[in-house]
Amino acid sequence: MSTEPSMPQWQILYDLAQAFRETRPWQWMSEDDLFGVQDPDTGEVGYCSVIGELGEAHGLVIYPGSEGLVSYAMMKEIEDPLDPALISRQRTLSLIFANRDELSSKDKALIKELGIKFRGKNAWPVFRSMKPWYYPWYLTADEAEFFIVVLQQALEFCLEYLQNPYIMEAPQEDRILVKVKEGENWQYQWQELPSPQGIELPVLIPTDIAVKRIKQECRKATAKWETGFFPFPAPVKDKGDERPYYPVVTLWVDQVSGLILHFEIFKPGEWHRVADSFISTALLTRSLPARIYTSQPEVRILLQAVAEKLGITLRPTKELKALETAKESMIRDLAGRSL
Repeated sequence: MSTEPSMPQWQILYDLAQAFRETRPWQWMSEDDLFGVQDPDTGEVGYCSVIGELGEAHGLVIYPGSEGLVSYAMMKEIEDPLDPALISRQRTLSLIFANRDELSSKDKALIKELGIKFRGKNAWPVFRSMKPWYYPWYLTADEAEFFIVVLQQALEFCLEYLQNPYIMEAPQEDRILVKVKEGENWQYQWQELPSPQGIELPVLIPTDIAVKRIKQECRKATAKWETGFFPFPAPVKDKGDERPYYPVVTLWVDQVSGLILHFEIFKPGEWHRVADSFISTALLTRSLPARIYTSQPEVRILLQAVAEKLGITLRPTKELKALETAKESMIRDLAGRSL
């Protein structure tokens, strides 16, 4: 069964996009005027931000659920859209109005098939989905259905806000105004902002046999290692029609010498490979560090069990000079290659 949106779904989306552009809500709304629309079928809230106040890109960005809110907070702090931290956490559905020459061949073919005409600068709707570790891609059928519900209500909300901007004055902190369907009617509710969700991480507990082998083959040293993972600088895809993704690079560096001890590249979701990469590093160097430093809580979770088994201390830190230097060098090198 195809996961692509149906032609009727696309027709509704493009009609709504045209109405949204004609309304031009960015003339009176800021991207900081965040509001929500709850899907009555799934219960998921799409947190909406109207963009274009500063005269740059115009459109609507939807941040789905708590995962979306994390990426919204990160986008407020990070200016570079290619920043590795953003690539690894961004979850959005977006409608951006672009010039015709900025559309992909797939976008143009779809608009032609629908028989829709657009004219003028920044008049062509572009719908995209962003998921953590994945390249911006076309909407799925489920995303299109969610987008239809949210965009319909977002358009109405923007017009209501124009008449009464005071509706967004929150009664207390950590509350956001959300449109919720009750029966046949849509109502407003002040809802508590959900807690951010992290990556679901597996815990790798090495067997006693594996621990015994590592202890036999690797001497315990006083070395300090730095480690972390980051996105490969260019997206790849396994098959021609699949969504491209950014591979995960796990890097191990000696803190004193700055020497790259080992690195591994794997597909997003294969988080057990972080602990595997530590074991590989230990066996390759035939040594065990006294301490491992990382700035990522996820890494500490992934390494905790194996570190405890081997008597290694995990230390959180914000500053990883050796790792950052090695990472910058590696990114420059990897950017010139293809996987």
